[in-house]
Amino acid sequence: MIPRNSKGLDVVKAYGLLGMRGAIVVHLRFRRVSVPGENLVGDLNHGFPIILDELDRERPAVAAGMMGIARSSFEAAVYYLSTREQFGRPIRDFEGVSFKIADMAVKLEASRLLILHAGRVLDRGEGARKAGAVAKLYAIRNCLRGGARVFASPRRYGYTKELPVERYFRDARFMTIGGGTVKS
Repeated sequence: MIPRNSKGLDVVKAYGLLGMRGAIVVHLRFRRVSVPGENLVGDLNHGFPIILDELDRERPAVAAGMMGIARSSFEAAVYYLSTREQFGRPIRDFEGVSFKIADMAVKLEASRLLILHAGRVLDRGEGARKAGAVAKLYAIRNCLRGGARVFASPRRYGYTKELPVERYFRDARFMTIGGGTVKS
């Protein structure tokens, strides 16, 4: 761990983000920075296994965040589709729309179960590299693809700031980076 006031450590730039605006992302520059021996994490030149161990824990957490975003998008869309009417009945009652809602609900449940599985593997003290990666990949793809469907459901309103869905979509894009990038 490098103290913030270390000689040779500079914050080059802090970035404003499209989504996840509470996250802090900065460009750091290290030039001949000395790290005190007591700040060394693990053994010298053996940091990669520590990073992999951290990723085993980060990926299920990222997956849970994505599932939360997907669930919020889903709930916003269902609310909108339940309150908006066409031809005298709620939009959600139309067969094609109800199929999409059911499909999104199934994918949310699958994401939840994959995340729980990864958490249980970690709780047993086992390596969760595969379980965490699978949960993260599935949750991200479900969120981004489900989010696109949510955008399409309210039509023109889904792309406006009148509904919270546009924020969820922006936040979801950021989550594809944490814990290792995912091709979405």
